[in-house]
Amino acid sequence: MPQIFKSVAMASREPVANTLSREVTPEIPSGAQWFTFLRCHDELSLELVYVTEADRKFIHEHYCRQPQWDFRLGQGISARLSELMERDPARIGLIYSIMLTLPGTPVIYYGDEFGKLNDEDYYQEMKVTVGKDDTRFLVRGKINWMEVESALALPGSYESQVFKRVKTMLHARNAYPVFGRGKLDWISLLKVNGTLAEEVMAYYRTEGDLKILVVQNLSGNKVNLKWDIPYRKNLLGIDPEINDHKFELEGFGYMWLEI
Repeated sequence: MPQIFKSVAMASREPVANTLSREVTPEIPSGAQWFTFLRCHDELSLELVYVTEADRKFIHEHYCRQPQWDFRLGQGISARLSELMERDPARIGLIYSIMLTLPGTPVIYYGDEFGKLNDEDYYQEMKVTVGKDDTRFLVRGKINWMEVESALALPGSYESQVFKRVKTMLHARNAYPVFGRGKLDWISLLKVNGTLAEEVMAYYRTEGDLKILVVQNLSGNKVNLKWDIPYRKNLLGIDPEINDHKFELEGFGYMWLEI
């Protein structure tokens, strides 16, 4: 969903909330689901069937950081998720958190689970092999699984940091079917100074007696929030430190709280 990228770039939930509204996305049968994905298999597609001209311009200008990433004159961006997120494990974790907690069936493109980078060598090789300059070859290519496994064995490596975040979220999502079948209700949170925390995307996922509150900081800056919502635990690990009904959410931070 390109609008997820727009929300992160704007530090605002509005693009995603608008896309999921009934004015934009119609009802589907109760036994069906949309597939959700952060990008198509070899590009962040910006065709007009997915976005408006204004959205295309905004997303392309924000995320197409290298001239060779440009695909079909602005209709797409040939870049791996890790490249779009500036190789930042925290930012990668945030955008996965959004996708994995919104309604639908999530799809993860191979290699993104450990932060695979654009493959310049494969791109240059395929330009010669097929006789065509198709920048989507940047995001394809082989994976040296022995090198990946070695990197994953190092706790501080980039690959390990990305994979640990994705693995933790996938385990939590699998353990709580509310993410796959529950309803979504948006909520707004306030900063300690009383103003609306516009950079925070928060919503409940509810099914029967089970309710999960998802809180996500779309900006890279820490945000101090007022807090008066009791919860049982953070499904992703460490509980927030709440003092005097307030807590600090780190930049690109996210929590899945069982209410």
